[in-house]
Amino acid sequence: MERKRRTIGTWMDITLLLIFVLQFQNCGGPRRFVHAEADIAYYERVALAPFVNMTGDRAAGEKATNAFLTEVLISKRFEVVESGKVLRTARENGLPSPLKLGELTVEELKTLGDSLGVEAMIMGTVREYNMVRIGQTQYPQVTLDVELLDVATSTTVWVISHTKKGGPNMPFLSVGETFTLGEMLQETCRNVVSKIPK
Repeated sequence: MERKRRTIGTWMDITLLLIFVLQFQNCGGPRRFVHAEADIAYYERVALAPFVNMTGDRAAGEKATNAFLTEVLISKRFEVVESGKVLRTARENGLPSPLKLGELTVEELKTLGDSLGVEAMIMGTVREYNMVRIGQTQYPQVTLDVELLDVATSTTVWVISHTKKGGPNMPFLSVGETFTLGEMLQETCRNVVSKIPK
């Protein structure tokens, strides 16, 4: 009887360890950078450029831009100039569309910032927006790169790369599952915004 109890206890320990390992094996946190000399509190009014879409879903960029805007507004972290106005102002100044990281000169970014009356520009890229198979079920996966640029100097103040994959929070159990790309995108944007330094 004692041996049987020991065996049951051992299997329970192994099962719990397996659950723990599986739960955290794909949960690496986002990679981010904060400029050592940046005063994040200085940036109160920012412009949100339309997210660049690098995925096969033609609407992913627009969806990400809207989801990110929602989360920034909820956070009350910045006063935000929305992407539509940013795009119109960029066109009026003869700048390329879409606005891409690394493609604007220092002078162009400063001109755009002055026209919009902002201290910084948020620029983002959607790198993954698709469903992936885990076992017999498909779950959403989203990867966003987001950067906060000082418009006066083109200095990168803050940058983050974040991948989030759906699936149950507890393996083998349907607990905390995220099934849709829309839900996963909103969660990813919420996580990214929460990582902006105060």
